[in-house]
Amino acid sequence: MREFSDRTATGLKEYKLFKLILPPFKSFLEINLEKEIDKHQDVIACAMAAVRAGQAPDHTDTDRLLRRAREIDQAFLHKAHSLSAAINIDYPAIDRVRQRRIELVIATAYQVLAQWQGKTPLRKIVSGLYTREQYRSLLREILSLYIEETGVLSKSVKIPRHLARFRDSLIN
Repeated sequence: MREFSDRTATGLKEYKLFKLILPPFKSFLEINLEKEIDKHQDVIACAMAAVRAGQAPDHTDTDRLLRRAREIDQAFLHKAHSLSAAINIDYPAIDRVRQRRIELVIATAYQVLAQWQGKTPLRKIVSGLYTREQYRSLLREILSLYIEETGVLSKSVKIPRHLARFRDSLIN
């Protein structure tokens, strides 16, 4: 995730607008990245615990991960105090999308981790479970849900009306 974030930021620096606005938001983006990493670590840890227990993750795991994601969001808002007053997260709207994404990611992680014994390269495990097109489709679906979630979240940020069109163009 860190590498992807670095590549994205580097690509955005090619655009004049982002070259100007990225530097002041650097620390904000860094703590946002840590927030997302924390959420994904929790999902993967939950999938690993399910593998060890010999039971596939279920709705109680998803519910717990949704609650944990809210806790991580709130810790993020506390760290990002300069912008937190402008953010009012619409959890009912976000949770609908977030739940679908968590269910998909945890099921995938469970499937992969259940096959992985630590000696076989992870790439080989994944290619044994999915064709190239199935894997692309899975990643596309996960990323689409993440984009949808980000879009809902972006609507939670109160920004001046004349800047809202820039926000909307970034999300779409």
